[in-house]
Amino acid sequence: MTASSHRVYFALWPTADTRAELAAAAAPLAAASGGRPVLASDLHLTLAFVGAVAPALLGTLARLAASIAWPSVALRFVCAEGWSAARALVLLAPTPPPALIEARAGLCARLAALGVATDPRPFRPHVTIARDVPGAPAPVPADVRWTATQVALVESEPAPATARYRPLAIWTGHDADTAFQAI
Repeated sequence: MTASSHRVYFALWPTADTRAELAAAAAPLAAASGGRPVLASDLHLTLAFVGAVAPALLGTLARLAASIAWPSVALRFVCAEGWSAARALVLLAPTPPPALIEARAGLCARLAALGVATDPRPFRPHVTIARDVPGAPAPVPADVRWTATQVALVESEPAPATARYRPLAIWTGHDADTAFQAI
């Protein structure tokens, strides 16, 4: 990544109220994992990682996302699971709503048309709640619900000890006519 590039991804982005609820539910699970809790301001669900892009591509990515009919989706995270390779603890939603799968597939297809490759692995909707987790904690039951109504184009900015996430644009609403709010 060069100094003039931006490391970006698309994500479901919680509202302030939802963020507070997710953080409250995640706090005891993250603490028990022995890892470093993710800041409440950084909680999100990644839809598609784009990677390092030139500043000129940011507008194209924003227009691409604005052309998608983003549904409001109800997610249910049923467990906290340790991912040893990533050294992370995640809230896992094993049954993503079909509308989310369809919208994400549309996003990935549009990105591919731009020449942007996305992760070929199956989509596993999750919210990372702790990093630097030692070992692989056994799954712990959870019951966390989130009705996602916002999608964001997010920049990952380096920071001491971890990255911080900054929304560049947020789309709120349920159809492609919804204008995005530049942050």
